[in-house]
Amino acid sequence: MDFSQPFRVLTPTLDGPVIRVLARTTHPMTRQQVTELIGDASEAGVRKVLRRLADQGMVIEQRIGGRYIYVGNREHILWPAVEVLMSAADRLDAAIREHVEAWGIQALSVELFGSVAAGTSTAGSDVDLVVYRPSLDDDQVALWDSQVAELRMAVERWTGNACEILEIDPLTLVEMAAEDEPVLKAPRVPISGLNIARAFPRVDIARSIQKAMAGNDVGRSLSHIDLSSLGDGATSPELRRTMEELLKVIA
Repeated sequence: MDFSQPFRVLTPTLDGPVIRVLARTTHPMTRQQVTELIGDASEAGVRKVLRRLADQGMVIEQRIGGRYIYVGNREHILWPAVEVLMSAADRLDAAIREHVEAWGIQALSVELFGSVAAGTSTAGSDVDLVVYRPSLDDDQVALWDSQVAELRMAVERWTGNACEILEIDPLTLVEMAAEDEPVLKAPRVPISGLNIARAFPRVDIARSIQKAMAGNDVGRSLSHIDLSSLGDGATSPELRRTMEELLKVIA
């Protein structure tokens, strides 16, 4: 589905964009205003759609002087269907949250990123997720992998879109921070768990962590990393959790 144009799931016509515009406001609008907000429609086409929707009762049409104004009819018995489509992205977030919070091994974080998170997706866009996993024991790996695989399949069932999952662990997160990976700065929508934006250090600190991990006494070196140089985010529980998970890796 196209999360930026969810009405296309049911109708590829101009009806969808017109309803979307009217659903975003309770203020009456002229045909010209509706047309301008759609952007790629003719006023004649919008007029026909508005008249048809008014005939069906989904839109209230009023004449004021020499012009007509329109407003969505929120008392129509089918208006809840409009609200469901308008909240498609929120419904996806909620479905993913409910799914991952039932996992046997909890993720440190699950976030939506890419075009769906940025609001620029098309019908062919993937649903991109970043899953931040904790440090795992050998006997936990199989269960974890099955959880991630089921999440991918579930999202594809819910949306009809391919689902791509970027799976990272604390060590990978530090490596990405040290390389100043663009994905860490890309728009993301937190869904469950900690905020990844507060879970990784800035570039120089990440490189210090890497250097410490290459030393002989890794645990001692990591414990002496100067997190105070991070400034206001130094004591964030998210970053502290990343450091705790790194110590588990080398324990």
